[in-house]
Amino acid sequence: MNRNRKLLRNVVLVVLISLLFMNRTGLYFSPISAHESSERNLHYGPSEIVHIEDFDGGKYLLCKYDNWISCNVVEHRLFILWSHGQSPFGRENDLIQKLYYSWGNMENNSVFWGIRNDKSITKVELLLEDGSKLETTEFYEDLFLLTWKTTNIEIYGFTKVLAYNSEGKVVFEEEY
Repeated sequence: MNRNRKLLRNVVLVVLISLLFMNRTGLYFSPISAHESSERNLHYGPSEIVHIEDFDGGKYLLCKYDNWISCNVVEHRLFILWSHGQSPFGRENDLIQKLYYSWGNMENNSVFWGIRNDKSITKVELLLEDGSKLETTEFYEDLFLLTWKTTNIEIYGFTKVLAYNSEGKVVFEEEY
């Protein structure tokens, strides 16, 4: 076997072994591929990605699937590779509620997300345990996302959720 053939054979073997390694370890070249893989693993979706937001070390993906909503987390790994973090954990939208939401945390990143079922809602406000407020007026096909960093793992939650209409009146309020 001449030198060029050996080189070609070795390159092909390295590529095949690398692909097998990535497949077995759950690593992907793009965050979208990692997201799609996590949904396939849970027999969920495929969902439509409505919004992507970066955080230190990864991305949040707000998604819709039929009458379900989800916020999937994908994490940056090994230079250019991605893996799925928390599962997409889809929730069936409860259309009776004016504001349907969920939350979670991962290390020092906390997330609060959901959907507005009442179209008059123009702002969502979240009161955190430490007394601070987070709010958003951005909606992505009625989905919303609030994120915050937590320095104390024991204080990562919230105490109250409020939603306002365009006139500034509270149309949804729930204590947690």
